[in-house]
Amino acid sequence: MAKEQKLTPEESQQIAEATQVPQTSPTDWNRRQRRHMLRQQGVLRYLSKLPFLGEVRSNFRQQNPENEERFIKEIWMKMTELTMLL
Repeated sequence: MAKEQKLTPEESQQIAEATQVPQTSPTDWNRRQRRHMLRQQGVLRYLSKLPFLGEVRSNFRQQNPENEERFIKEIWMKMTELTMLL
């Protein structure tokens, strides 16, 4: 069994600050970064081999503008929250 470590006030403050740092999320990435991630995962290569008017590829094309709109809304919400804090 591991013993509980007793932390100094400085260490506990550092841990608290480290856990409050915002993490990067997909909404923090721009379009090029998201496409790069898809390319690295092999999604774009897989889609390129499917028929253009096929169901899977059509659904993917249809979801892209929806995802983009959602990302833009989330970014604007973050920006307005930050400006209100100032």
